Amino acid sequence: MSAKTISILLLDGSPLGVRIADIGNTVAQAIAIPRKQWNEVKNSDALAMIQSPGVYFLMSNPSDDGRFKIYIGQSANVRIRIDGHMNDSGKDFWNIAVCFVSRGSGINTAHIEYLEHRCCDIAKTMGRAEIQNKTQPMKNTLGAADKVRADDFLTDIRLLLATLGFPILEERITERNMYVCKNKFGAEGKGYYTNEGFLVLKGSTARKIVAKHLMNVPFRRHLLEEGVLRDTGEFYVFTRDYLFSAPSAAADALLGGSVNGWLAWKDKDGKTLNENVRQPEPD
Repeated sequence: MSAKTISILLLDGSPLGVRIADIGNTVAQAIAIPRKQWNEVKNSDALAMIQSPGVYFLMSNPSDDGRFKIYIGQSANVRIRIDGHMNDSGKDFWNIAVCFVSRGSGINTAHIEYLEHRCCDIAKTMGRAEIQNKTQPMKNTLGAADKVRADDFLTDIRLLLATLGFPILEERITERNMYVCKNKFGAEGKGYYTNEGFLVLKGSTARKIVAKHLMNVPFRRHLLEEGVLRDTGEFYVFTRDYLFSAPSAAADALLGGSVNGWLAWKDKDGKTLNENVRQPEPD
């Protein structure tokens, strides 16, 4: 990927307030607005662009493993549509809206219908979010020229979302090796070291018995309550991929004790994560 220059305007001077972002000479413009500030800023002259056709994301705060609850929508007038969501008790989960509109007249209603469908598809594939849309947006077929324009806009959406702190349309960047962590009691996990932490894969099995000093640590209870772990009788099983902050946290969850994850995770050749990632290259 080539270098990019992204400009972010902090409308009220706060990095947690209203932010307007764009990429160089492209037409895509992202506007992130906290729900708490929506009513006070939605009619301001500085945000007149949100009365245009666009795609929008309503998002919760991230969970412990970085997953968001999201709703993806589109409208010929984004401001009016989000106004409706403000009073929808079925969408109380969201804390911030991120709207994508075009500077100028580059994007029309056919484009945004296509973009809504593509964003939902990509979000499902990436697995970083729980999508709250009750129905799948209808697929919209565009002509060749319009599809190129819409796909260019989609590329900008993905980059701007991630830059603003919402990488829901991005693949995880992983170290090339798959790692295994297991013990003599039958626990066995598989996963990847990523640039965001250690990702334990769906289907990994965790030991139910934990060391005494971990009995009052709530991480197991939290994973069970969230449905990440399912009790199968003999073991807990991961129902989905789960991102831990560090290799040791991932190994602790699997083995039920305090271990050095850099040594416990090994690749198919028996080399530890520490050997592959942290050991310096020989001169």
